[in-house]
Amino acid sequence: VILADLIKRFDEAFQEQGPGALCLNLAVQSSTYTTLDDFCGDLLAAEAAGHFSVSGMLRDVISTVRLNNYDERVLVLLIDRSKASLLPIPRVEPARGIQDAQEAATL
Repeated sequence: VILADLIKRFDEAFQEQGPGALCLNLAVQSSTYTTLDDFCGDLLAAEAAGHFSVSGMLRDVISTVRLNNYDERVLVLLIDRSKASLLPIPRVEPARGIQDAQEAATL
């Protein structure tokens, strides 16, 4: 049910705003939809401030947002106090897709 809700929220924002990712800030329990243009602006700001670890992560996010097949999967960016992780969620069998990603990360 939670994954279905995330996919629905993503789809609503995608239809209105275009390519991007649903960002879940776990530390403050909030969510926003961030567009490709927003990520590009954040990248420029991070580089200008000399935050190169952040800019590296944003480059990866931007690449994934640009190349993602939105008919097959949605993108959720999980943010906590120490890091951010982009999680592609498949539309078909989303729970299985997350389980596969977890297993691949532990190998």
